[in-house]
Amino acid sequence: PLFRNIPASWGNLTKETKADEAAISKLIDNYEKSLVNAINSGKFSLVEKCLTPGSNLYKSQKNLVANLYKKGTKEKLVDFKVKDIKTTSKPNVYQVYVTEKIGIKRADKTDFAVSEFKWVYTVVFDGTKYSLSDIAKWDGK
Repeated sequence: PLFRNIPASWGNLTKETKADEAAISKLIDNYEKSLVNAINSGKFSLVEKCLTPGSNLYKSQKNLVANLYKKGTKEKLVDFKVKDIKTTSKPNVYQVYVTEKIGIKRADKTDFAVSEFKWVYTVVFDGTKYSLSDIAKWDGK
């Protein structure tokens, strides 16, 4: 055969990479819990492992953790759901649709007020692990 010297791994190049939905869901679970812990403790390192280094989300969450901690804001994770995971035109890049209910207590308040958020997270797979690189508002439809 003409092609016997082509590495076996090349056979995968034309196939669209299937999202590992269990791994992506676990990433979102870790991220949701870690972000709340990071905000409450002021330790960005707790959520850093879920984020793509140098990405937009990495930079914005680093600022968010520092700012909310400095203001004395506390959070608690009430609920979240991964609603959909979609592949994109880019290989190993996924759009993950998530609804979140977060209890937020500002420094001047005694009670947590629950807010609902709808986000589309961009998740990238670097060949070894999934991480979050970006975030956008989602209208929930």
